[in-house]
Amino acid sequence: MAIDAHFNHRCEVQRAETTQDDYNTDILTWKTHLTDVACRLVIKEERVQRTDDAERAVITTYALMVRAGTDIQHGDRIVNLVIDGVATTGGYRIDQIKPRRAASQRHITCTVEYFHDRS
Repeated sequence: MAIDAHFNHRCEVQRAETTQDDYNTDILTWKTHLTDVACRLVIKEERVQRTDDAERAVITTYALMVRAGTDIQHGDRIVNLVIDGVATTGGYRIDQIKPRRAASQRHITCTVEYFHDRS
């Protein structure tokens, strides 16, 4: 089975740009870089952080796979992720990029972190 059949999720990739306001202060803005990107998001690891508080934080590590040749970079943001026809809230930040090094590269695997949209 070709790997393209597994890319049944869709997302947008945003890239950060630095602009300056009227007071010459740097402002980080996110611009849509790629739209309707075929991808696959899977949970790689989930662990519970031990704390002295009653509430324990659950830390989840995800892997995002995209087709080879997709223009993604460390720090890009994945938003508007659609899984089984349902859009997710928040977004994911690309933490690591792990391209496959073989005779023919078929996909790129990224380690991503989930963040809540506080804007």
